[in-house]
This record gives sequence, structure tokens and C-alpha cells, in this order.
Amino acid sequence: MQTAIEWSSNGHTLRGMLHQPDGLSNVPLVILFHEYGATKTENKFIYVELSRILEQKGIASIRFDFFGSGESDGELQQKSFASDMTSARDILSYAHTLPFVDHECIAIVGKGSSCLIASLLSAEIKDGVEALVLLSPTLTTWNVQYSSELQAAELELDVHRSDIAVPAVALIAGEKEDNKGLIERYQKLYQQQLSLCTIADVSQVVETVNSREQMMEHTVAFLERHLPRV
Repeated sequence: MQTAIEWSSNGHTLRGMLHQPDGLSNVPLVILFHEYGATKTENKFIYVELSRILEQKGIASIRFDFFGSGESDGELQQKSFASDMTSARDILSYAHTLPFVDHECIAIVGKGSSCLIASLLSAEIKDGVEALVLLSPTLTTWNVQYSSELQAAELELDVHRSDIAVPAVALIAGEKEDNKGLIERYQKLYQQQLSLCTIADVSQVVETVNSREQMMEHTVAFLERHLPRV
């Protein structure tokens, strides 16, 4: 069952879609964070497909537009890394109000720039996130100001390193030379908690049908494994 949802964040309205397995209660929930400049559908509608697959497997999901993106309030030029963090915190709070969700069994999927948002949020709430999936992480966007904010936030994550307690993290990245530094950073950050999957032709734009299928299969298998259902 797919339902349009709205909630308030910092005086603005955020809009998204809730996918709920029909007739089930106490289900796991996945929250999908899109990258800068994208929307809740993500590149080539991968978030729509992922939400539908998870729903069939008894896992609920929320995909939403950050402030200044898609159908949510605000304009793109108004958004910042700080506003995206506020949106992320508020959607997690909203998720905890859903009566059919197992609030101790929540995962976050971040793509591109939102990988850092997902990591920072999980560090803030310490033990509130069961699993993270980081798709094609990046510290670069086409907006120079936002990119500089991303790099500053990366340094902040170092400060919170001791607070990170996510039981399981999947890192899915492309097999490109310029990804090595970020991959090594996340490996150092999450150590034995991290499962790495490198796929050719995966970047902020998923470039081939094969790479898209591999990304989807790995993500779904990881979430099924780490989001136990009653």
C-alpha cells in the first residue's frame, strides 16, 4: 500500500510516499535519503523500485523530498546541508510515530551526498538505527557552497566517531579510482561493521542496467538480512 504523506519541519511542509506492507504490524522500516539535486524517486526511479520490492518482502519504507527539493516546500537555492540535516531528523521523528512500525528496527539508505547525512544522523542518535546502506557516497555536488558544507560536515563526523554504533553498514560504490579515498574513509569509520560491494559503472548516475540490478540486489539482500521480522 502506497500513501502520500506530509509532515512539518522547521515551519515548512515536507512531502513523501509511505510504502506499507498490507495487513502487517510491527514491521521494519527503511528511510530513503536522496542526494543533492535529486528527488524522492532518485535517479532512474531506483527508490520507487526499491520501495516496492521491500514492501513485497514485508518491510515498510518512506521516501521523501528534502526541503527545497521535489514536492516539498522551499526552492533549491534555499536548501543547505544544515536544512537537509533538519529534514532528516524530522523524518526520523515522524517515523517513530507510525503505529505499525517496529521502532527498534529502522534502517537508513543514503545516496551520494546523503550518505554523509545518514552517517551523521546515526551517530547523533547512537543506537537508534539498525542498519545503513550508503550508495555511491560523494562529497562533491554541482553546488559549490553545498560541497564546502559537505566537506565541513565530514570533519564533524570524525568528532562523533566514538558515538557510531550502527550494527551493520553496506557501502556500495563504483570501481573508479576517485572512489578509493572515500571507500577507505568509510572502511576506517565503520571497520568490521562495514560490508563493501564495488560495482562497475555505479556513480551518482547509475549508468547501466546491469549495475542498477546489482545495486538493487545487494541492497535488498543486505536489508533483509539485517532487518529481522517477527
